Amino acid sequence: MHGLSLIEILVSVVILGIGLLGVAAMQSLALRGGQSSLEASQAVMQSNAIIEAMRANRTNANAYNTGGRSAP
Repeated sequence: MHGLSLIEILVSVVILGIGLLGVAAMQSLALRGGQSSLEASQAVMQSNAIIEAMRANRTNANAYNTGGRSAP
């Protein structure tokens, strides 16, 4: 037999398509995870900056917006 039959080509295209869909799904999950970790890192850095500003200015620490709670 020479060449490939139409059925063999169809099966290989279906398998390749399923594999590419899996790769695209993994890429999407990786991008979403990377974005959430970036946002978490930025939130931590901003929190640390606010805490350091409060620590450096202890005399006016009560002037910071603390969500209705007073600073010790």
